[in-house]
Amino acid sequence: MGIIISGMRVAAVAIGASAMAILTGTAHAQTAPTTLLNVYEQPASAFCQGLPGCRVDFTTVQQNLKVLRVSCLIDVQTTAITALIGDFQLGNASSDQVSYSFGEYLAPLQLLSASGTNQIYIANVETLHVVPAGSRPAVLIVTRLNPPATMAAQCSISGTFTSN
Repeated sequence: MGIIISGMRVAAVAIGASAMAILTGTAHAQTAPTTLLNVYEQPASAFCQGLPGCRVDFTTVQQNLKVLRVSCLIDVQTTAITALIGDFQLGNASSDQVSYSFGEYLAPLQLLSASGTNQIYIANVETLHVVPAGSRPAVLIVTRLNPPATMAAQCSISGTFTSN
């Protein structure tokens, strides 16, 4: 499975445009997951301003979900030489989105582009993390910048449902 770089740059521009439309707070956008033939796939996005971390929450799963792949496009808006993403992980959020549990570190994360105040990172990672029924898959991105940077992230996960 390959990555189309030109398509990712278009997506990066789209993330930047949507980030400019939201001025404060954190917004999570989700579409309904695809669950055809026991295969799960869902995109989600988040915009985080003035926070050291940004969490992309997906919808609550009704049965155990084995996440096999995480793909993300992350726009860190900073004038720092390097945004220093210190933590990039897949975990579980509670159905009410209040609590978060660590699951698995995600690597590698690549710097795709750095122009002006936008540093665009991309990840396409295989994983074997199980999200229990009643929880939400969640991707957590944390920078080591002080003051914290504005981040926009667009992620997708895919996997299969499991009985245990």
